[in-house]
Amino acid sequence: RAGLVTGDEGLVGFTQDGGATWRTTHGLPFERVQSFAVNGDVVAALDSQSLVVSSDGGQTFKVAAIPKYARGALLAVHITDAGAVYTSGKLGLILKSEGSLEHWLPLNTGETNRTQLNRLFEVGSNLYAASKDGGLLRSSNEGASWRPIPLGLNGEVLLMTGQGDTVLAIMASKGQGGWLLRSQSGGAHFSVLQTFQSMWLGETRPTSLFEFDDATIRWAGKASTNGGLSWNREPDARRGRYDLGGGVRANVSNGRLFVYGPNQEYEAAVILPILDGHVTCDEATGCWLFGRGQVYRSSAQ
Repeated sequence: RAGLVTGDEGLVGFTQDGGATWRTTHGLPFERVQSFAVNGDVVAALDSQSLVVSSDGGQTFKVAAIPKYARGALLAVHITDAGAVYTSGKLGLILKSEGSLEHWLPLNTGETNRTQLNRLFEVGSNLYAASKDGGLLRSSNEGASWRPIPLGLNGEVLLMTGQGDTVLAIMASKGQGGWLLRSQSGGAHFSVLQTFQSMWLGETRPTSLFEFDDATIRWAGKASTNGGLSWNREPDARRGRYDLGGGVRANVSNGRLFVYGPNQEYEAAVILPILDGHVTCDEATGCWLFGRGQVYRSSAQ
């Protein structure tokens, strides 16, 4: 008989012989995950009070030794392709760690900066931090210094992507609409490319698809081949949203992971523990599902 028990600090015990023997593992040491990121062997998860990190593909986690003043103030985490971990939050706070992830360096975002930095983005070689009040900071030197980018709009940058010197951003207004912003100077300056009178939830989630691939921009089931001036619905846009490697892609819908082969042919449906979520797959660590404040890892890698 198989059984499962849970304990403190994410402890989970499994038995397959009626309790005669047990195999145990530890999950993350908090109840609700606020922000989650994985890139290669580096994994990071954040809750309202602490940050945990892993440098061995999630086999083991440790609580990051962040400064005391940062506890309870962090809101977002991002891992660059180089493996550096950035975390941002209240009062203009951004911390950075590299290598062993033992030491965390506070970055200078401006002596008078007291904004709440809700989101972090990496587009090309530049980093961006978006604030709740519509501000956007840019760093072109791996976080050593940050420069505010004036946008002149009352909203919040939710999504960013780019290719070459072209950088695109989706910004939601304080009402129901928003804007598509474009920079042709590598993110140094932005202008409004298109104004939206309304945007639905699927277009504004932090996990919504927003990518610039060759000459096509894809955003939440729509595609544009003229730089974002007009959009067409992609009939198969829900297929292949997540890259599982080897030409296999997948989509999450209604509590299931629908898997499609290299030619977009349907292959399988996997029942998930939650109705909706965001999937991240990496050759080194396998697939992760993040949603509803929880993180799940695929047992098949």
